Amino acid sequence: MNTRAAIKRKGWTQGACFTTRDLPDPSVLPDCYQDDEFIFIVVTHACTVVYENFEEEPYIEVLAARRIDNPVGIDTNLKNTRRLSTTLFISEEENPIHLFARDRFFLPRRLLLEFESNPVIHIPPGRLTTIKNWLVLRFTNLALPDSFNDRVDGRPMEKLRKLLSKNPGHACENLYLKLNYWDELDEHSDYSLAVLIVYSEEIYAEQEEDIEICAERMNNILDDIPGINLESCDVLTDDAVTLKMLRMGWKRWSLFDQVSVKKDTPAKFEP
Repeated sequence: MNTRAAIKRKGWTQGACFTTRDLPDPSVLPDCYQDDEFIFIVVTHACTVVYENFEEEPYIEVLAARRIDNPVGIDTNLKNTRRLSTTLFISEEENPIHLFARDRFFLPRRLLLEFESNPVIHIPPGRLTTIKNWLVLRFTNLALPDSFNDRVDGRPMEKLRKLLSKNPGHACENLYLKLNYWDELDEHSDYSLAVLIVYSEEIYAEQEEDIEICAERMNNILDDIPGINLESCDVLTDDAVTLKMLRMGWKRWSLFDQVSVKKDTPAKFEP
């Protein structure tokens, strides 16, 4: 049997989806995922999904998605490495989903020969790229000094979270920061901080005035934090972010990671 061709004929590739109803035997799933509410996304690389040798590649990695009524603003655009709010299509209708990094598990790859991927559930290429980039951030995300995080934590962080939970804050693509020191500093030493708020060209063109007001408010929040000297807080469109900037010390700032362990469910994060 041509294993590669057989798996491809059943519609399996990275981003292919299935539900408990598609499985011949739902008991192969971990107990906590044996519910019709989940949509399961294959996140294993496409070449590995169809690989001929089951001994060398015995498993596929699966991500469980929860269907929700509305996107969660603070979890869009890779703001949080532990949670992601995005969308997929079911019968050509766009449906918001919520992903948690903890909801990943492995299944035997041989199962792909026993059933077909769900033909009505589809993840567009752009959305799939977002999901992949989000998973990668679990390993590449910036670790900031505790003494910096301690200064931002508390009331300043609550204000920043609220600001970026509302329009146009929730539409930002990325946040970048640059510090004068990446080491721990004592209470008598200050960090110098510069921030870039990145939007897509399209969103910036549509909401330029509101975005600049949002940036000014973020500037005021950061400028009031003791122990941090804010040098700048500027808006940039995504086409202006370059590799040269990253080499100059700009780092992606996952602002919401510091508060994600303090709440149990996305329903508690209200705009």
